[in-house]
Amino acid sequence: MKKFLIPMLTVLYCTITANAQRLPEFSFSGNGNKKITVANLQANKPVIVFLFDPYCDHCEKQAEWIKKDLKKFDGINLLWVSTESLDDINSFAKRYFPAVSNIIFCSDQDFMFDDWFGYSEVPSIYVYDKNRNRVAAFKKETPVEEMLKPLK
Repeated sequence: MKKFLIPMLTVLYCTITANAQRLPEFSFSGNGNKKITVANLQANKPVIVFLFDPYCDHCEKQAEWIKKDLKKFDGINLLWVSTESLDDINSFAKRYFPAVSNIIFCSDQDFMFDDWFGYSEVPSIYVYDKNRNRVAAFKKETPVEEMLKPLK
């Protein structure tokens, strides 16, 4: 019985874990009451999701690191999500990333981030490959090279 049960449980665990690691079908609020979903992301490109607060020192430090090495993020979708107001989010966006096309800022006004991505604290970073599989997660500000390493 053990010879049969253990492999079956392993397969079940791996299947559940693999499904939990896919980029979820989220819906956040963007400017002009626009819904931000997976459809807003460039297809066949990696995705990095940031849970941030516009007034968080760690988040500001993360934004500075990315801004300094912005070229390294070419061809990567960057999704910045906060529970703050869109006005506060837009101020943060203008301060660090004015007119950067591969960055989307949005608000999680319904507090659904944890339901879709799992329990998270500010700052949290989720890295997905071009096939939308999670390859890394960080629960703190993270140097650019460390963040991009799983995508190489």
